[in-house]
Amino acid sequence: MTYQWLFNDSTSEASNLSFTIPLNLDFQYQLIIGEKGRCFDTIPMTENVRGVSPLKDLSHYTICDSDDTTRLLLELNIVSDSDYAVTWGNFTDTLYNNDVIPIRKEEILRLNNRIPVAILYDDNCILRDTVVVNFKQIQVNIQAQPTKVYKGQEVVLSTIPTDFKEYKWFPPDVLNADDIPMVNAIIEETTDFIVLVKDTDGCVATDTMKVEVLTECSLKRIFIPTAFTPNGDGVNDILRVRSEANIQIEYVVYNRWGEKVFETNDLSKGWDGYYKGKPADKGAYAYYLKIICEDKSELYNQGNITLIR
Repeated sequence: MTYQWLFNDSTSEASNLSFTIPLNLDFQYQLIIGEKGRCFDTIPMTENVRGVSPLKDLSHYTICDSDDTTRLLLELNIVSDSDYAVTWGNFTDTLYNNDVIPIRKEEILRLNNRIPVAILYDDNCILRDTVVVNFKQIQVNIQAQPTKVYKGQEVVLSTIPTDFKEYKWFPPDVLNADDIPMVNAIIEETTDFIVLVKDTDGCVATDTMKVEVLTECSLKRIFIPTAFTPNGDGVNDILRVRSEANIQIEYVVYNRWGEKVFETNDLSKGWDGYYKGKPADKGAYAYYLKIICEDKSELYNQGNITLIR
């Protein structure tokens, strides 16, 4: 048995009945079937072959994750030389000569991430396919070393992970760079650092890290009175420790006989000059002060104060 395809003005020999028809042609062809030494038969046909490409492989169509009500756009990449209409999902919505489907995440989830699509051409030819959507969510975390610094001290900031396509750090004016995974900053005040990252699929994520600037913790920034006058005139009536730094204290005052007349660990509280409900004697008193800094280091001081009446 022999087969011969005659199409337009060309001839092609073939060993079977299958033949690939080119796209975008008004195609006239004949199939001649014969057996050597015997009769032949001819089948003439004319076809208009629609210039339509199938949908691209959407089995791994990835969309950056979003909230359920965000309108997403699925691009089908339809190639056609004729008019067409696209319906999808429950097939109640239709696009004409447009292959970008607007759809919400909640609709995709309701369809179990599988969106049936039908393409209807003007000659009533229908192409059906299913778009499988995978949602992608990325996450970034800022790591700071250290997280607490003194004014003018350097802090190193980096992201975990470090393989994103794009980086943008804020505020840029205190950074050595703002578009790389690891940056250095010198700050004068407590600062919130923000990083915005984008991966190769265009998905974005952000994180914030607060770096606290500590006030120098030293005795020169802590005021300890040497005298007070608890006479009720509203001036210097209370013996109190004052500090520019954020500290914790243990403050104890003793009389000349070693009796504890006052004790506090609250910077807002001080000694009013009374002991056991009565005005304390005027004269010299000893104090002991323990200071706990923000970085948990400790300072100690002791000395004398004078109660004046």
